[in-house]
Amino acid sequence: LYSLKISAQVDSIPVPSGFTQYEMRSKNILRVSPDNHVWIGFTRIGAAEYDGSSWRIFTDTNGLPSKNVTAFAFEGSIKWIGTDSGFVKTDGVSFVTYNSSNSPLPSNKINYLFKSDTLLWIATDSGAVSFDGTNWNIYNTSNSSLTSNSVLCFNENNYGLYATLNYEIFLLKNNNWKLIGPIWFQNFRINSDRSGHLFTGGYQIYDTVLIPLSFPSDPCFFQDYLTNKPDYFLGGTINNKSYVIIDAGFIYSFYIAECDSLLNIVRIYYELDDSFKQALNVVDYRPQLYDFNNTGEIISTTNVNSRRTIIYKTNFSGINLLQPPDTCPYLDVNQVRARIWNNGSMFWDLTGNALYETPKGSGKTPIFAEGLWIGGRDSQDKIHIAAQTYRLSGSDFWPGPLDTINASIDSSVYRQYDKLWKIDRYTVNDFIYNYRNGSVANGTYLIPDIIQNWPAHGTGSISRSLAPFVDNNHDGIYRPFDGDYPKIKGDQMFWWVFNDNFSSHGETRSPYNLGVEIHGCAYAYNCPLLINGDSVINYTTFYHYDIFNRSDTAYHDVYLGIYTDVDLGDYLDDFVGCDTVIDVAFAYNGDDDDRYYDSGYGLHPPMINLAFLKGPEASPNDTIDNNHNGTIDEPGENCMMNYFIYWNSDPTAIGNPTSALNYYYRMQGRWLDNSHMVYGGSGYDRSSTNYTNYMFSGPPYDTTSGWSESHPCSGCISNEPSDRRIFVSSGPFDLPAHSKRSLDYAYVFTREPNYPNGPNTSLAVNRDQVMRIKHFFETDSFPCTHLFDIDDLKNEELSVNLYPNPAHLEIFVSTMITESVLKTFFITDILGKEILKTKTFSPLYYRINLTSFKPGIYFLHLQANDKSCVRKFIVEKRINIRNPFLKFIYLNYL
Repeated sequence: LYSLKISAQVDSIPVPSGFTQYEMRSKNILRVSPDNHVWIGFTRIGAAEYDGSSWRIFTDTNGLPSKNVTAFAFEGSIKWIGTDSGFVKTDGVSFVTYNSSNSPLPSNKINYLFKSDTLLWIATDSGAVSFDGTNWNIYNTSNSSLTSNSVLCFNENNYGLYATLNYEIFLLKNNNWKLIGPIWFQNFRINSDRSGHLFTGGYQIYDTVLIPLSFPSDPCFFQDYLTNKPDYFLGGTINNKSYVIIDAGFIYSFYIAECDSLLNIVRIYYELDDSFKQALNVVDYRPQLYDFNNTGEIISTTNVNSRRTIIYKTNFSGINLLQPPDTCPYLDVNQVRARIWNNGSMFWDLTGNALYETPKGSGKTPIFAEGLWIGGRDSQDKIHIAAQTYRLSGSDFWPGPLDTINASIDSSVYRQYDKLWKIDRYTVNDFIYNYRNGSVANGTYLIPDIIQNWPAHGTGSISRSLAPFVDNNHDGIYRPFDGDYPKIKGDQMFWWVFNDNFSSHGETRSPYNLGVEIHGCAYAYNCPLLINGDSVINYTTFYHYDIFNRSDTAYHDVYLGIYTDVDLGDYLDDFVGCDTVIDVAFAYNGDDDDRYYDSGYGLHPPMINLAFLKGPEASPNDTIDNNHNGTIDEPGENCMMNYFIYWNSDPTAIGNPTSALNYYYRMQGRWLDNSHMVYGGSGYDRSSTNYTNYMFSGPPYDTTSGWSESHPCSGCISNEPSDRRIFVSSGPFDLPAHSKRSLDYAYVFTREPNYPNGPNTSLAVNRDQVMRIKHFFETDSFPCTHLFDIDDLKNEELSVNLYPNPAHLEIFVSTMITESVLKTFFITDILGKEILKTKTFSPLYYRINLTSFKPGIYFLHLQANDKSCVRKFIVEKRINIRNPFLKFIYLNYL
């Protein structure tokens, strides 16, 4: 299904006459100036400029402070040349030298020079330096977050300026350096194609292919520490897919491998072809020894002795992916960035790093990890259970659907469904629009891969009903050419399928599997224009599970629950509690200041909620008020938050479960020794009969009443904040053979930033905003208006399409409003500032010039008659790419 092929042809340029083998032995840097001249810095010669036909040499006798040239930067006709004795500014005739004796330059040893707009950036062993021709700014370990004064390299893309240090990469944002990721080898440097895209070369010992880098906006790269894996030479992304180069153990026997974005190589592609290996024999693609010229060719040199050839011109024929790669596995449409998995776990990298970030871009995480639990008894009362926490002893869940006849699954089905399907509402609405105007039928609209290959149906004995879809012609078969499309929740949605029957259970060590197939769905809404309490929707993520019992076994006393390791910023100062009236469990800070270096939320810290929205169907006539509405055994009753329990990480009876029976007890609100939770204190007292199903059900921060961590018992002092785990479960209920049960829940992040935390401030805001989320869900009245809901498109009067999106120089607004009514357009930026306003009677489309727009996110507001809508679009940095290879890379980044 997959192949990846790179070809290269190499042309050589001769060594300057008169150069000795000794002088040619060591080269530090190669750069191509805007006039396409090649500049090489040598250790023992100085600088050499090649204009396409002849060489010119600069050395310590004609303008340079040293023969050891280490860096170049260009500003029109001005050249900046760095050495181990300072740097010079020259127009080729006159030279101005800057060093530590005549300027604030902290070190004469120049590692790198980079020109960015009006600033020259200078990498030294004593810090990062910016120079505008008059003013100097120095960043080092004493006045910034840089962890070392030895700066190796600078470069930039559309997102910002990067500095590389040994083993680390920093991004400059708002005049502060932010660590964005570690790297596992020294002297890592990055280069640019001059169009906003960054590349790196191979590991310092090996000659390897160039790899395009997309960071930090691509969460599959540095944020997942892909390059921190010592088995790989380097990592990179193409089409948002993560790749590494690996070595089969033979010289120049390189393969390109696809990663699952963190731990494992999931596919090894074809070996790099012979023509490319021939290029590897003579060309060294280290970022300091190659550059791009104005036509997109790669100009390179070796770092070894060469008597005949010094410069190589390389053309890449391109990269051919036979199947579009998967999207990056983050739910990230609003102010949350959450790592989604298809194996029963969520929100972490499976090695120790939290990946549920909110606000997005803050680097702060309220949750470390999450896991799904389900367990019940068969007719002989044997416990069947599957649960996931940290995978320390193995897995209980695996990707893929089960055979509907015998609940089996083989490795081929596992591999076929070992992925996540990610889709957004814009893609769906764009498809609907193009189907209705005939563009799908006439072939002028290319159906996106995610819609074309939506996993709506299984084959063979796999269920015919997998991923949900809208059946436009009601024939029961998913065919996009018939107008069928994925049925989406929210503005962005993931769908996946997994099971508990692929292998034996390692997490719970349960000898009895359930034989369940689970359809997972994670989704979120993006409503950036909301400014009141409803804006909590932008800090909320939603989850839906359909659990199918594919086995012939009927289960009773079944419990379904969600385990969450809450790490609210500083993970060592958390409290937890619950609100039994609204079916919510939450974590909050033990005091009013969440302090833990950069990971803490600071003063007036937030709360994170696990809100049960709709639980599994309750068993009939069980005489229990399962949904807490005051009515027993009403038709259609669902289980909700029937148990809430917490524990710390310890080996006591109230600590971590270690066996299948332990997990089942915990789902029933019991401790490891089968004793029930009791009201008050720690919830554990074998002598008490004051049983309860809910830990810490009193109001947080109330030190006088109720039962909370702030008030564990009458006369008791507050608990000691620590690292908490919480668990919410629904049940008991029945799960007959070949039946289905469902669960909906959400994580809601709230904060009252203006007042100290307390019952009337943070807690009041929290309850109000959680209630809003529950109301949106129960009434299906989510407040977003920036994208059309699918049902709204049935009224075609305001069907709107923006293209291209992302845009560069212009964007077109097309509507289905055929009559010449007055249409008002105005555009706001992400902060709500009006950028442009215009009116038109044009009946079909309107062109908007974007040349004055800065790159960023914008919202187009359309008003016509008494109707209105808002659509989001992105303006990206202008490009001018002539090389087909680079254009391919760029367009697939978009």
